Amino acid sequence: MIQSLLKMRNGERRLRMRLLLRLVGMGIGIIMFPIRMLEWEGYFWKGRWASNIGWREDDCLAGR
Repeated sequence: MIQSLLKMRNGERRLRMRLLLRLVGMGIGIIMFPIRMLEWEGYFWKGRWASNIGWREDDCLAGR
């Protein structure tokens, strides 16, 4: 993989690297997006729950 990159012309190598980085970034974005959404939803619901019932989060963690 790296040897083939070294054999290429400079512009080609730069283009290939940018494509690779973009693909990696997209992959990370696709993986992270649902995790972020779930976290946000979790915080939202937890906050709503706590405010509705009048509990604080540390009370929940302490098991009261």
